[in-house]
Amino acid sequence: MKLIFDTNVLIDGLRLRPKGKALIASLEKSEHELYISSVVGFEIFAGRSSQDIDQRKKIQTFLGFFDVVDVSWKIAKRAGEIYRSGLRQLEFPDYIIAATAMEIGAEVVTLNRKHFEKIPGVRIYDFDNDAADVI
Repeated sequence: MKLIFDTNVLIDGLRLRPKGKALIASLEKSEHELYISSVVGFEIFAGRSSQDIDQRKKIQTFLGFFDVVDVSWKIAKRAGEIYRSGLRQLEFPDYIIAATAMEIGAEVVTLNRKHFEKIPGVRIYDFDNDAADVI
């Protein structure tokens, strides 16, 4: 199964919060294909903690578990179409993550289901009910 991760799950993992701990522990045993959108890099490295050299190394090691999907023309177009459809209360990265998920046939792993549930055609990984087996 292909899984694409929303930034909030990754931040939870980097901060070693309970769901994040489950995520990190399970990454090494993963049989799923793990992805992040390149827009997630923007969100992660926009945070102040990424200025610290040790924290930056931790972030880069952690993100090494994921394949990065760059924002292509097709993804940008699809994200724009989602926005144009009238769904305008989401943050910009959510449109890109949703469009990327749809483009590569992945489920979105997020701690904020309500954002992605509003987007027709987006499949959401049941993280809350399956936290021990996230990956």
